[in-house]
Amino acid sequence: MKKLIAALLVLLLAGGYLWLENSHLKNEASFLKAELEGMEGIQNESVIHEEAGESARHFVEGYFVYENKPNQVDVEPYAEPQVLDQLQFEEPVQEDDNMKVVRSSVSDVNVYHGQSTDDRQETVVIFDNEILVDGIESATLTVLVLDMGIKDGSWKVKDFDFYQL
Repeated sequence: MKKLIAALLVLLLAGGYLWLENSHLKNEASFLKAELEGMEGIQNESVIHEEAGESARHFVEGYFVYENKPNQVDVEPYAEPQVLDQLQFEEPVQEDDNMKVVRSSVSDVNVYHGQSTDDRQETVVIFDNEILVDGIESATLTVLVLDMGIKDGSWKVKDFDFYQL
């Protein structure tokens, strides 16, 4: 009889503990579900402006694909004037008159979108910049962090950070 009462007491204690733990887990699940629903609302408010990414890609191709020097006309449709002022369009000073043609190209261009508002889009462009000088080819991984803004219906680079690895 004592064993039956002890077993029943252990069963009641274990059942009570499991009931309390289950109640705690239900409350935690409800809290996490409400938090997740709040996060989904925030994610739905964020808009990715694909057009900004395309303009960023054209900016990269316009500036980094050239022979001898970048052509400002190829870049102007995709950049604000203050950005154009920061870029180099003049031919580099050549110390050797026998210097051959300099060719620059890009490959493996990947565009990533960051935070945005209605008229702004953060864009990161990662690509390989291949340069051929005097028959010697070199390639470097290049990262551009672009702040894109919409002006007169088109997306343009408003500011940028440039990294070569």
